[in-house]
Amino acid sequence: MDTGEGHLFTVAPTGAGKGTGCIVPALLRYAGPIIVVDPKGENYAVTARRRRELGQEVILLDPFEIVDTQQRHRFNPLDLADPRSDRFVEDVATLSGLATSGNAQNYHSKDLFWREMGKTLITAVILDIMTMPDSEVATLSAVRQFINSPLEVLRERSKKWQEAEHRELRRLVGMLSNPADETLGGYVAFAMHQLDFIKGKQLEEHLSASDLDLNKVLDGAPLTIYLVLPPDKLESHAGLLRLWIGTLVSVITRRRKIPAKSTLMLIDEAAQLGELRELRQAITLLRGYGVRVWTFWQDMSQLQNLYAHDWETILNNCRIQQYFGATTAIAADAVVEASGYGSRDSVLDLERDEMILNIAGDEAIVARTPNYLYDPPFQSQFDSNPYYLNRTAAEYTPRTRPVYRKTEPPAVRHRARTVRQAMILANRIFHPVPIKNWVVLEGEERLKRLKQAGIVDEQFVGNNAVSVRVCELPFYAGCNWYDIQDARSSPNLHAYYVMCPEDSYFLNGNSAVIHELNEKKKLLLNIGNVRFYLEFFSTNVHGESGRFLILDSADELEWKEPPEESFLDDLRLKIAPPRLKSTFNSEKGTTYLIEAELVYENGIFSAGFRVEEDGTVSMEADAVLAGDLPMVQDLERLRFIGEFD
Repeated sequence: MDTGEGHLFTVAPTGAGKGTGCIVPALLRYAGPIIVVDPKGENYAVTARRRRELGQEVILLDPFEIVDTQQRHRFNPLDLADPRSDRFVEDVATLSGLATSGNAQNYHSKDLFWREMGKTLITAVILDIMTMPDSEVATLSAVRQFINSPLEVLRERSKKWQEAEHRELRRLVGMLSNPADETLGGYVAFAMHQLDFIKGKQLEEHLSASDLDLNKVLDGAPLTIYLVLPPDKLESHAGLLRLWIGTLVSVITRRRKIPAKSTLMLIDEAAQLGELRELRQAITLLRGYGVRVWTFWQDMSQLQNLYAHDWETILNNCRIQQYFGATTAIAADAVVEASGYGSRDSVLDLERDEMILNIAGDEAIVARTPNYLYDPPFQSQFDSNPYYLNRTAAEYTPRTRPVYRKTEPPAVRHRARTVRQAMILANRIFHPVPIKNWVVLEGEERLKRLKQAGIVDEQFVGNNAVSVRVCELPFYAGCNWYDIQDARSSPNLHAYYVMCPEDSYFLNGNSAVIHELNEKKKLLLNIGNVRFYLEFFSTNVHGESGRFLILDSADELEWKEPPEESFLDDLRLKIAPPRLKSTFNSEKGTTYLIEAELVYENGIFSAGFRVEEDGTVSMEADAVLAGDLPMVQDLERLRFIGEFD
């Protein structure tokens, strides 16, 4: 990886390859200390051995025991504050701020007073349990238990603060003794709301003590810290993630000399932290403290919404910027504006292993995204990912690939290799649409559609082995989906079009074609046809390894080797036709949220999709159901898809 100075910034949606192309390669190669947000624990499983080989002490903060290991570590954030230090009160205020909500909107809401008083109450209680002689052990669990006491107990306790050693605690006596019960109850309610994530035996045990020496973080010692918080708790326990990150950043700000190797912070799912002052400070001010921050965002809007007033400053302080995986017109436009590269179509036309790369303000270029699974420099350095079944690390064959590709996209991407094959990686031969939805055309109607597709050669037109079938598209007024098939080859050759009365669109595997359709035609999405639209979209848009092929049932899967029947039975329980979960309206129109199971490459996933009224589609989240399966992959079929000459 780049070992120069400066921070890094990556925009890529879920499933675009941030792990294989960015996070894991950094963990395998960078020899300095690293702090990494690892939601699923897979980065630890794949790279912990390698980090130890690089001379790193490995710390695993995994309170919910996601990783299959007994080598977990505890961490008490209150260790940041030392009662003997001159900055003790400031550190306590920092901790109470980290524990509270990171939503910037709270600072402008009608609840601001209650929120700030709840935060002050947390500060007071931390001061109490860390300085009063008769206090409980100093943990956040003890803070939460203290605040949850009856109001009369809190008032009685505040009387002892009058004799407290620290002036700040003496100053806060009136906070508990003066207000009416209703007012004090409001303080307590807001404080408890902020600390609501601190509950449960696992988390209380994790916060009970520290196996992590913060002095090693301060000194820049060879230390790799994995912060594991499962995806289903990223929102509910965002306060814990904020405490981890904020505490570690606060320690780094105390450095008085720059260590030999900078600390690299890999902040995946950065938006889940909320607006975090410490993170903004680390990016804009702390490069001189020997820290490099690499944040990962699903799209530009996440950064812009969280840091509305200084997102440009944050971006300008990142020496290296990467953008890849954009699948919608909105996302592509944002990438063009931020990077200065190309156009919407050129961004959408990137291959799955390509990224837009901007280094230190130089002209943005298209480069290959690394892939630790296949790139030779990573061979034998990584271990198997437990989320992908039936394939060990040793089974991946290294392959040499070029790194830099081009500075500007060509006007036209030429994919043709032979006659009747003008594109590769376009549409699967079998459709997710039931066969009864397709109607075979004959006679004049067949000839009309062949002519509209530009197929006039007599070898095709005059041969009945070349057939045309049509599927009605209820969301495009007057336009239908056509499959032109040449049965003289085995497997048959196919070409796919959307044809309207006045024009036609060759479906070349690029989402830009469908975006153009959606702009020029009146797209008529509703709750009855939006799932069909999602299937149409995913069938006609490809990545390097094919498309995201949405499943209706496990019986659609095509196997090279039949799996165990029990495994198939399990898949049949997990795979169902796409489900419309909800809709909501905004200024942009109706948004549809759909859940579905799908195939990509040799894995099966469950995912949530967001379909906008203008036809843009984005994947909100995905989870692996099974991976590395002996299935017929899309690439093995797609060479039989093309355009007839």
